[in-house]
Amino acid sequence: MEIIKSLFLSLVQALTEFLPISSSGHLLLFKNILNFNNYGVNYDIIIHFGSLFAIILFFYKNIIELLKGSVIEIKNFFDKNSDFNSTKNLKIIIFSFISTITTFIIYKIFKDKFLNLMENPKILPFSFLFTTFFLILGFTFKTYYFKKKLNEKKVYEKNIFYSIIIGI
Repeated sequence: MEIIKSLFLSLVQALTEFLPISSSGHLLLFKNILNFNNYGVNYDIIIHFGSLFAIILFFYKNIIELLKGSVIEIKNFFDKNSDFNSTKNLKIIIFSFISTITTFIIYKIFKDKFLNLMENPKILPFSFLFTTFFLILGFTFKTYYFKKKLNEKKVYEKNIFYSIIIGI
């Protein structure tokens, strides 16, 4: 029976990970609806590593190209004294690293509060509303940009500030 429960929760995680909704929230929702309460945060973390593995498999060609491009850009940077603005691939990797470090620091500071919230089903309606608000806000701003025909910056054209905001 435990294997069936694990497979079901894994399926919930897999289906919700690629959608703009809270996969962690839906795991908690289904764990409580189906009375799977004996699974802890470590189980959720293991499932998220599975999601990370799936994402890496799905985007492996892009990741390889990003890494190859970064190696070439680093070589050019030192050989030809090119400037940092010409390192598109390297910037994406650096900005991703900064976002991840920011998230890690915030988690370490608020670890106890996060763990309590992650196991509390009473918080779900508020977290789903919070997510919905930001999805609508993002869609509204994106629509505004298209109507105004403003140029949106590419990831490599952003700066460290954007990376920190994403990490938060």
